[in-house]
Amino acid sequence: MIALTPDLTFTGGRGLVQDAGRVGDWMQTYSGRRFYPLDPRAADVDIIDIAMALGNMSRYGGHCRFYSVAEHSVMVSHAVPAELALEGLLHDATEAYITDLIRPLKRALGPANDYFKIDTNIRLAIAERFGLAPTEPALVKQADVAVLGAEKAVLHPRSDPWELPFPDPGLKIRCLLPPASQKYFLARYAVLTSEDLAGLLDRVNAMLDYDEIALRAHQGIR
Repeated sequence: MIALTPDLTFTGGRGLVQDAGRVGDWMQTYSGRRFYPLDPRAADVDIIDIAMALGNMSRYGGHCRFYSVAEHSVMVSHAVPAELALEGLLHDATEAYITDLIRPLKRALGPANDYFKIDTNIRLAIAERFGLAPTEPALVKQADVAVLGAEKAVLHPRSDPWELPFPDPGLKIRCLLPPASQKYFLARYAVLTSEDLAGLLDRVNAMLDYDEIALRAHQGIR
């Protein structure tokens, strides 16, 4: 039972043990790692965590049929020059750790907001881990906006027209559900990095099997 004080302040918790020398609290990632959003380090970044989290997140704050950030990221990776494809694939990778904010809220907060400072620091850790530029290249930003053209047609057919500054690159939106979009993301990553896709998927499948065992045990299913 959750312990509440008379003023209804939550006093429970996970009994967190902070690692020596780290700043702030840590979040639990899908792979079981500890990630410190206020103290991000390249060694704590895992492509599996990024793929699994982005594959579970729908774009547009959920105001569309399910379309994952992972699939969107693959689209952007195809909309940029080949030498920027990995930058395109990982342009939203920080969202795996701090989720995303809808565009109107981002604009209202302004770039000096703490959210963006945290986002920038996580971006630097991800850039170090995967050998990316410390700041997102302009062509990736343009591709990110250009892909909105395809997304508008599929995800928001009932809305007013969007005035977009860049032409639709003509990519096909698939609206893959989480398991498929996660593997779609990892397959693109493997192509771009020459990492062993089979090994990546073996890790994912082992985690999914473990999750299923835990769920069945919780439900009392043998």
